[in-house]
Amino acid sequence: MTINPLRHLQSTFFVVCALACSTPAATTNAGATAASPTLPPTLLLTNASRAAIAAWCATQPASNINAALHALTPPQRQQLVSCALDTTVTPAEKQQVTEAALMVTDSPDLGFYLELYATTQIRRHAAPSGAYAAGDHISLSSGMLDKKDTIVLRNTITHELFHIFNSQQHAAPGISGLNEGTAIWIFKCAYSDLPRGEYDLGLAEPTFGTINFYRDIGIKGYPKNIDMGIPTKDITPKGREVYETILMARDPSHLPIFDAQAMQAIYTYYFAPIDRNQAFDKWLRTFRQAHARMLRDRAATSPQ
Repeated sequence: MTINPLRHLQSTFFVVCALACSTPAATTNAGATAASPTLPPTLLLTNASRAAIAAWCATQPASNINAALHALTPPQRQQLVSCALDTTVTPAEKQQVTEAALMVTDSPDLGFYLELYATTQIRRHAAPSGAYAAGDHISLSSGMLDKKDTIVLRNTITHELFHIFNSQQHAAPGISGLNEGTAIWIFKCAYSDLPRGEYDLGLAEPTFGTINFYRDIGIKGYPKNIDMGIPTKDITPKGREVYETILMARDPSHLPIFDAQAMQAIYTYYFAPIDRNQAFDKWLRTFRQAHARMLRDRAATSPQ
């Protein structure tokens, strides 16, 4: 007999969901616009150093960085971001990358990317498409840069740098469902100009879809079975802040992503049986059905 995990994990599941959906204090809410410390005047100079920017950001919660950055005038914000960026792209491409990077931090939620700019180099590699994150850098393909599509570049920078964020903040690790899922969900949360068709599937589709993609389709040289990627107790306060106040708080799936047992049970019961190796529109239809069933089961088992 197949057991509904929401019935057997009910107490844990709903406690985690309640925490994810609650409104945290303004000082720990990465999506808030609460008052924050003023930026040190030295960071507003035209020759502000990346090291000084990184050092200040390291002492601040994400919410403070967001608020401080958005208290600046647009020219001040552009100057600060330009000082933080380190790229190895061509001069013409650097203007394009800077424009896209500014679009990222224009989001009230993503001012904390300033720290990522100050600690991560943006490189280019020769390839028709794609991008990747590795160690202390991300790399954008020459083909992507040649297309000069700023929205695609903005989304890609947001995505790849969140992999760096996960690593720096000891959040979702390595090649895992949540490392990829959170790096997709972050830009769906941040930008209102994206197609909204997949928004209602929340963090569930990119997370569980990634696991099934590796299992059913695969990528040459990578394992077929990848981990869920539950953050460990070593996650930093800033990592937890961004997870709880942006990723989890806005997730219509309300995934209990700090609970390994609950996450595995939900995946196994609802989403593991779905074959990812099919047309994407068919995959989405099937996933949407399973997702709706999960929400119905949750409503039926929710304490009144």
